[in-house]
Amino acid sequence: MEKTKNRGLHTNMLQTLQLAEQRGYNLTLEQLSQQLIGGQIPLSELVAHMHTVDDIDSDGVFIATKENLQSEKCRQRQESNRILQPKYRKIVSEFIEEYLRLSPWVHCIFLSGSFASEGLGYDDDIDLDIIVHDGFKYSSYFLALLLSLKYSLKYGKQFRRHYVICISVIWENHQVFPFIRKDGQMAFELLNAKVVYNQRFFDTMVAQNTWLKRYFPQLYHPCEKNSLLSFTPLNVKKKQFDWIIETFSKSITYILVKMGMFLMRENHEIMKRNVAKQPYTFFDVSEKG
Repeated sequence: MEKTKNRGLHTNMLQTLQLAEQRGYNLTLEQLSQQLIGGQIPLSELVAHMHTVDDIDSDGVFIATKENLQSEKCRQRQESNRILQPKYRKIVSEFIEEYLRLSPWVHCIFLSGSFASEGLGYDDDIDLDIIVHDGFKYSSYFLALLLSLKYSLKYGKQFRRHYVICISVIWENHQVFPFIRKDGQMAFELLNAKVVYNQRFFDTMVAQNTWLKRYFPQLYHPCEKNSLLSFTPLNVKKKQFDWIIETFSKSITYILVKMGMFLMRENHEIMKRNVAKQPYTFFDVSEKG
């Protein structure tokens, strides 16, 4: 029985570490104990198990599968994260408050990427995932792009970046109840999410996606979230001409995304991480799953 338990724990450890490594970083021992596939375990139990295996590396702080430990890079990101988090939080709060005035049909917004995983580097932007009312996906994305341009002009020079805010993905309501995609990376995205608008909606969404329990049952335990803002969503009634705006917005955003993907093909490492980080797409999430 004990051997079976240890094999299960070891498998869960490896799979969890690989999820983070596919995104380009290592977990700390404490993060792994909290974010472990199959549920949280005490840190002491994790450390004890480490002494019985030889295919996992650790420097006492970070942990990785064999030969994938990036201690120096991760330490640098810890330090840059400490410096950048307060500055980026101010920008996020300002952006979301303005964005919600433009897009009252937004249901939920949460941070993803290095901001959410507390590994902000100086070359990272602010990644946002957004859920909107059905029929407003591309209108919402187009407005977010325009607004993000404003913030890039406003803050880009300060952070020596061409852009500051990145809209990772926008889902419509029907695309998250339930999620079409039901894999480990999708679950890992939601586990690490930091909700900045409408925690209640996020909790409801998680509760109705019961497949997440196969990966991270800890998602269903009450936990303190970093909620920066608190707004009440407006009731939206779709008008007859809204479909024209949505169609126009889709055409423009399609061109912009295709251009962006073409440019990223110049950097295969970016493409690799982008696929891992975003197990869904802007234009075919409901068809491909």
